[in-house]
Amino acid sequence: MSRSTKQLTTSAKSINGKGKRLNWKLLIKIALTSLALYWVYRQVNLKDIGQYIFKAPAAITLASVLLYNVAKLLGAYRLNLFFKQESILISTKDNLKLYYIGMFYNLFLPGGVGGDGYKGYCIHESFDVSLKKVFKPILWDRVSGAVAILFLSMFIALFFPEITGETIWMLIVIGCVLLYPCFWIATAFIVSRYKKIFVATTAWALSIQILQGIVTVLLLVGMGVSFDDLGKYLFIYFVSTLATTLPITLGAIGIREVIFIEAAKIGLVDQNTAVAFSLLFFAVGAISSLPGAFIRVDLSRPALEPNS
Repeated sequence: MSRSTKQLTTSAKSINGKGKRLNWKLLIKIALTSLALYWVYRQVNLKDIGQYIFKAPAAITLASVLLYNVAKLLGAYRLNLFFKQESILISTKDNLKLYYIGMFYNLFLPGGVGGDGYKGYCIHESFDVSLKKVFKPILWDRVSGAVAILFLSMFIALFFPEITGETIWMLIVIGCVLLYPCFWIATAFIVSRYKKIFVATTAWALSIQILQGIVTVLLLVGMGVSFDDLGKYLFIYFVSTLATTLPITLGAIGIREVIFIEAAKIGLVDQNTAVAFSLLFFAVGAISSLPGAFIRVDLSRPALEPNS
């Protein structure tokens, strides 16, 4: 049965329960988002932020959008590797469509049914597989990405021993060495069937985050940030990205800005520049997610590329 995005949106609401029950999770997210944005507003100079944002050349912003989408294409491919380990065979094209619809849900409709919930429910309905079997690859895909972000955060921190201090610096070195072996052991014990794709998915996860790091550097250079300061901004970006994996605000709005402001308070970065970058990066993500509102997906037909 062919399903449009609108039809699946209506069906997916059943995940969150039927009727008109009060969605406390959504209300809490709205409250936390509002508090974070209000706090950020009180800390910054909006006029200066606007100047920084419009300082970035259009060509750099466009290049950032393109690279950001390349990262998302790789992300969709990585997620499909996990699906195939669960014998959920989705064609590359349909998986990409589903991924972009999920991006739109995460950013613009982050209520009870987020992007991951949408993808999981669509696959559950179309392939008649259990929700547990569907959400396992989605969850481990998220975990793999978070581990990559943590590794890159620690790796960049190694270049700033004057900030971390000698003791913490040594702990970071140990963390960089042990992180992926520990993650492999966790994978072997928790989801052993993913061991065979561990190297591939790890490489893709790191590549995706490095690409998004390049997007960060492009935007910062466009805003006039000096080369000497780029490393500190990049470090705070990865730390804030790790924090945005926690679903506590709408579309992670406000979390990144709060972390950048706190970093500015201890002298790591300039406050107004940091918040301006954060808003510009959010705009890049929003522009990239908009196509998901217009995409239709049909998962009912057999996968066209079972061996890809």
